[in-house]
Amino acid sequence: MAEERKQKKKWIIVVIIILVAAIAVVGMYLGGVFRQETRAERDRAALAGQLPGKSQEDIEATLNQAVAEGMLNITINPAPVFETGSAEGDLNIENIPGNHYSMQVRITRDDTGEGVYESKLIDPGYYIGNAKLTVPLPKGEYPCTAVFTAIDQETEDVMGTAAAKITINVLG
Repeated sequence: MAEERKQKKKWIIVVIIILVAAIAVVGMYLGGVFRQETRAERDRAALAGQLPGKSQEDIEATLNQAVAEGMLNITINPAPVFETGSAEGDLNIENIPGNHYSMQVRITRDDTGEGVYESKLIDPGYYIGNAKLTVPLPKGEYPCTAVFTAIDQETEDVMGTAAAKITINVLG
């Protein structure tokens, strides 16, 4: 009997050691010891600040360029008029030449959230004058939101959005 207990204790100790070792291996893996880290390491030799010799004008020009590249200029008629809900109206959507991104415009009704117009991509320097709504509307005034989505022309990544409140007027 005593011998059986000693054997059982040995097996329990062996199982516990194996479990502790397995937990340690899993912990080291999750901690990154066995897997390759994907985060980039900071260059400790890099110096803080601007390169020596830059004038205040150079620094301001660099900052102004970064601000200009990040801005989205949007143009749309704030009160487009449609003779009927299925006729063309004067949306007058413009992607000005100074924008750095193509634009896609989606107009939704504020009261229902229903999309009533969606453009395809509009490149800088192009505009849409008159267009039909994608959903015919009955006579009335419709408060809407036009969301402009800026899309990088090379990568097709979404770079940002801007919105404008408009009121669609359907006359008959």
